[in-house]
Amino acid sequence: MSQFLNSVDKNDFRGLVRRLDTQGRIVIPKEYCYALGLDTSNRVEFILFEDGILLKPWSVEHAGPIRQVDFMGRLLIPVDIRTIFGFHAHDELEMRLLTQGIFIQKANACSLRPMAKLPPRIL
Repeated sequence: MSQFLNSVDKNDFRGLVRRLDTQGRIVIPKEYCYALGLDTSNRVEFILFEDGILLKPWSVEHAGPIRQVDFMGRLLIPVDIRTIFGFHAHDELEMRLLTQGIFIQKANACSLRPMAKLPPRIL
C-alpha cells in the first residue's frame, strides 16, 4: 500500500483546472482518459483522501463508490462526496494525472509545487 501512495509520476505538475457543472459533473480531459485506458465502458472508483479524491479504474479489490464516464467525458461526483469536500456548482477543481489515477481537489486548496505524495487517506 505504501508504494501505491508514494509512487507519483515523474512528470507531475500543477494540474488542469475544470469547473464542476450544476449537476455535479466534471469533464475528464481526453489525455487523462487515454493515459488510464478509460472509456465509456469502464467504471471509475473514488478513493477519498484528506485533501481530495483519487479517481482510478475500478478493480475488484477495492470497494469505493463507482461511476462511469459518459460519452462526453463527464463524470458525476456523488453528492455525499461533494458534500464531504465542499464541492459546489461552478467550483474550480484541479485534476492531476498520477500513475495511480487522477487526483482531484479544489483549485484554491492546491499548492504551486508538485505533489511529493498523496495526502493521508480518510476512508
